Amino acid sequence: MIKLYILYIAFGLYMLDHSLLFWGFPFEGGGALQSYIAAIASAVLFFIVPAVCLYRPRAAPVLGLICMALLSPFVLHWMLYRFTDEYFLWDTENVIMVIAVAWYLVTLVVTINYFMVRNHLTLAPYGKLLKRSLAFLPLLVFVGLVICLIS
Repeated sequence: MIKLYILYIAFGLYMLDHSLLFWGFPFEGGGALQSYIAAIASAVLFFIVPAVCLYRPRAAPVLGLICMALLSPFVLHWMLYRFTDEYFLWDTENVIMVIAVAWYLVTLVVTINYFMVRNHLTLAPYGKLLKRSLAFLPLLVFVGLVICLIS
C-alpha cells in the first residue's frame, strides 16, 4: 500500500501544480469546468487519498479511481485539443503535458491492479506516530512549496 501512497502523493502534486499553473487556461466547450474539476480531483488525490492509503487501505483504490475518473475528461480534452487543433511541438509545455498524461495512465493501471488484487489491501504495520507523520506529509510539502514560491 505504500506504493500507492507514494504514487498518489507524487502524481497528485504534479497534477495539482500543473493544473493550477499550466492547465488553468479554459478550453472551448466547457473546458473551464473541466479545469476546475481537475484541480479539485488532483487536490483530493494529493491531500486526502495518501492518508486513506494508511488508515483505510480498502477505500484508497476506490477513492483513487474516483479521482482518476474526474481527471479523465480533462486529460482527454487536452489530448484532443493538442493533437487536432494545434500541431504538436516538442516545446517545454507540451513535454510536461505528455509526461502528465503518461503518469496518469500509469497511476490508473496501478490503481486498478491494487483494486483487483485483494491481497495488497492490508493495513500497514506502522506505528501511530509514523502514520500521522506520513498522513500530514503532503500538507507539509505543499506549505514548503508555497513558502519557496513566495520568497
